[in-house]
Amino acid sequence: RVLRSVTMRSGPKKGAAAITTVPAKASVQVMSCKQWCEIVYNGKHGWVYKSYVKTGA
Repeated sequence: RVLRSVTMRSGPKKGAAAITTVPAKASVQVMSCKQWCEIVYNGKHGWVYKSYVKTGA
């Protein structure tokens, strides 16, 4: 789940192109998580910063 509304990006960096906005409390599939989490949301593949993601919820 994401904790609050967050921009999903095309790559694991702040300047990467925005793909979509994931709304607060949305369920996402987490592929991997280091400083950035690789996620799938609504069939779209992208990255969000780890502090916005709560795993195991």
